[in-house]
Amino acid sequence: MRAFLAVPLLAALTLAGCTSVPAPATAVDVAGIIAPYKADWIKAATTQSECAEAWVFDRSTGPDCYVLADTVDTTTATALQELDELGPPEGRESDFAALTSSLEAASALKIRAVCGTEAVPNTKVGACGDLIVDRVTALGLLNRELTKWP
Repeated sequence: MRAFLAVPLLAALTLAGCTSVPAPATAVDVAGIIAPYKADWIKAATTQSECAEAWVFDRSTGPDCYVLADTVDTTTATALQELDELGPPEGRESDFAALTSSLEAASALKIRAVCGTEAVPNTKVGACGDLIVDRVTALGLLNRELTKWP
């Protein structure tokens, strides 16, 4: 019976000394999380005004804009979750907070939830039109924060 208890006890004591502390986050880690999405976010930020205009006046180009907007909704939320798990790099806490804040603002504006699932949303409906205007602002802020993370 003693041998039976000694093996698990010895294993537990051995493993207790092997706990590792994760390495602190770095700017490279943050850049690695946002890199796969950055091009789409920049494109959305730089074309959002044109997309809003397309949805109102030229419905033929609207579907491309909608797909991009829907993609941005998903990827900003995904990146935000990954960044929350990572935490801020030492010395870059304020930049990190500004980045995550801009991602929160962008990811909160769910085009599908507010404007419906049609490829060309009805921007003449109050809530959808307001969301489109808010997206222009939020994506502009996100675009500015992205420049801090090459």
